[in-house]
Amino acid sequence: MTGGRCGTMDYGTMDDAMESTAVSDTAPDTAAASATAPRSAAIRTAIDTAQSGSPGAVEKSMLVLDTLPGDGSSIGVSEVARRTGLPKTTVHRILGLLADLDLADHDDYMAGYRLGRRIVDLVRETPCMRTARLRDRLLPFLLDLYRMTEEAVHLGVLRDHGILVLERLYGHRSAPLSVRAGTVLPAHCTALGKTLLAHTDDTGRDRWITDRLTAYTPRTLRTGEALTRDLSLARKRGYAVDSGEYRANLVCLSAPVWGRGRVPVAAVSVSGPADRMDLAEASARLRHVTNAASRSLRLLAAAAS
Repeated sequence: MTGGRCGTMDYGTMDDAMESTAVSDTAPDTAAASATAPRSAAIRTAIDTAQSGSPGAVEKSMLVLDTLPGDGSSIGVSEVARRTGLPKTTVHRILGLLADLDLADHDDYMAGYRLGRRIVDLVRETPCMRTARLRDRLLPFLLDLYRMTEEAVHLGVLRDHGILVLERLYGHRSAPLSVRAGTVLPAHCTALGKTLLAHTDDTGRDRWITDRLTAYTPRTLRTGEALTRDLSLARKRGYAVDSGEYRANLVCLSAPVWGRGRVPVAAVSVSGPADRMDLAEASARLRHVTNAASRSLRLLAAAAS
């Protein structure tokens, strides 16, 4: 591995990073696709009801909302009426009501309507959008780590059912591992999971620590006592290690990304073949990057408050 300064982040005295190309699991057109997709199954049901029978007030309102653009453009009352099949007077009344509630926004210059600020705010606060923003903010740091190590890099968050992988970067040299963005990993035997379990509260941690843990390889920790000791070690040294516990002959190191109040918001990992990974070097680079990412998130939070 080689070290260095990657992107615009300063990582101290490391040498220049290797120039390499990382592949991301996240499709570049994800946002565009979601913008054109139906906004939810509930809205789609309401629209089907409105179009197939005699719609009520709620169905009519949902039908109108579904026609409004969310990309900054606007459409007029006549066009909404044409698309929905509702009388123009009804559409005008519904749009006025939606605008009063900030669910629709009237564009005076274009004499049209678009989705309102309240809709945008509600969507922004959904768990899906929060994790998408987190992934976007941390992606430059993931790229830095990949360029330093040329090993596979993952970003994950703790969910009720395990570790949700938000992003994976890999290249020609990276060890093969069938873990893509959107994969849910077990928490007890992965470095991402152990990092987040080590820093969660006792109640959240206890639900994962059972007397009999599922074994994925002969090296998987199989008792709650063994896992508790390993989590304590991860807290002391600042990073967790999965030494062939989830996939044989694969070593993975992970460290937390801290948010406000010293709360871990995600974990970043780097993984590679056991015979190629230098733990001291990889852990130093990992912690440089996660510390820089944590500082960046704190600065963003302070600027927003």
